Amino acid sequence: MEEKIKQKRQHKLHMEDRNRLDMTGINDVISFDLNKVVLESDYGKTLQERRSQTVISQLITWETDTFLAAVVLGMILGAEYDCIRIFRRVKKHRHVWTMSVEDIIFWINVSILVFGFTYNYSDGVLRAFLVGALIGGAVLYRYAFGKFFVKYISKAIIFVLIPLKRILCFIIMIKNRVVKKFILWINKVRRHGDEAGNKKRKSSKA
Repeated sequence: MEEKIKQKRQHKLHMEDRNRLDMTGINDVISFDLNKVVLESDYGKTLQERRSQTVISQLITWETDTFLAAVVLGMILGAEYDCIRIFRRVKKHRHVWTMSVEDIIFWINVSILVFGFTYNYSDGVLRAFLVGALIGGAVLYRYAFGKFFVKYISKAIIFVLIPLKRILCFIIMIKNRVVKKFILWINKVRRHGDEAGNKKRKSSKA
């Protein structure tokens, strides 16, 4: 297991198994005891750790923040897939391949989001506890909110769409009738015009 901490200063800390700590940019150790470490850096500054547990506490804080952020991301991904499920309930799919395309797009989106998350939080390293947190967040969302979200949001959308669909069908029906009557009127005017023209030609020949 490897753990890293990013500092604002240009020093890097690399800890392995919480037993070994490697640091860069250090020229000399000025003093060292159980409560205080004083180090001389490359930049003429002194790096001080007043307690031996400071680095460990920072690692624990980083792990906790990263774990919680991964749980939230897992819940967001679960909500995104539920949006696809809602769409499938509202709009019935006649072909299996359309559902397959939706799933492929969803997993591509998951890959991009997870890659960006691991790049920002753990330098692109996909750690086991992050995978567990992502899965745990998705499961937590599924059983805490997912069932109610899909059920009631689907019903609400269908409830709104049914009258809208009826209104749209009524508008289309009126439009078709108006267009049909207009076409019949145009044909009638054209037919009268043709008859009048034929009468004039016959009278001129006579």
